[in-house]
Amino acid sequence: MTTLWDFALDFYARPGVSAACLTLQDEAGADVILLLTAIYADIHGRPLDGNAVEALREEMKDWREGVVLPLRAARRHLRAPLPGRDAEKEKLRSAVKAVELSAEKLQLALAEAWLQRRALPAGRPLPEVIGHVLGPRAASPETEEAVERALATILAARALPSAR
Repeated sequence: MTTLWDFALDFYARPGVSAACLTLQDEAGADVILLLTAIYADIHGRPLDGNAVEALREEMKDWREGVVLPLRAARRHLRAPLPGRDAEKEKLRSAVKAVELSAEKLQLALAEAWLQRRALPAGRPLPEVIGHVLGPRAASPETEEAVERALATILAARALPSAR
């Protein structure tokens, strides 16, 4: 069985998945790590349900809020130009991006450890589980359409063979 990290790298490389994940993160409040974990659990015959999603979210909450999200905010802030210092700023942004990826890898390790200790109650179908992963979002038609396209991409990618 592949590790959750290996699965996440493979799944994220499938056509359209990275863009779909970013849409779900930015427009639907999804924790992409939680989303990938739910898909991984489903593929490996250990589907989650709403209670499991909430328990896993709580398990990862401190790490995500204390480390992953601040690093993401810093990396995104570093997109802005810094006149006369853009090369240095880009070097810093690349370093922050690498640290952010390491932090996400550790969040995946937390999720995988949680999955391994989890009892196996009956799970729910993946589309229903993903509904629990999404957060509150603006109800504009454009946002809803983008979220629905992203969800369709994710579910179609679920059925694809490994990208590696």
